Amino acid sequence: MNRAGLLSLCALAACAGTPKIATGTDEIGGVRARWLAAFNGRAAPEMAKLYALDAVYVPITGNRVISAAAIGNLYGRIWSKFTPHMDLEPHAVERRGDLAYESGDYRESVSAVEGALEIVGAYVFTYRNDPSAEGWVFTTQVWTERKPAGEAR
Repeated sequence: MNRAGLLSLCALAACAGTPKIATGTDEIGGVRARWLAAFNGRAAPEMAKLYALDAVYVPITGNRVISAAAIGNLYGRIWSKFTPHMDLEPHAVERRGDLAYESGDYRESVSAVEGALEIVGAYVFTYRNDPSAEGWVFTTQVWTERKPAGEAR
């Protein structure tokens, strides 16, 4: 390409404004927002709709919970004893076809009759676009806990 052609191409690109790259992650952000609202609202029916039937949940204890029903039961037991509130800060979201992953940090405040607790850590979620569920669902959730500085690991 000659110099004049290159300059014309650059001028055209400059006039076009900032390009918007379609990442396809808005749908994932929507699922995350619905999950967060259901979790913080202790809304088991809404929560159950967001998991694949064969979903896997790995809490900070490392004990694997398998199936949407078992995950729902876990939340039911937690919510019967504790009042948690979660904030998520996603750092990376990537989608390839019908699969996606997300990683980030979380902060959870848990209150109970016995007192309150703050937990911070990292998470990794995987998603699948599932036609039988009419959209994106969680296939895996993995949670870690980050100990405060100076605390024994």
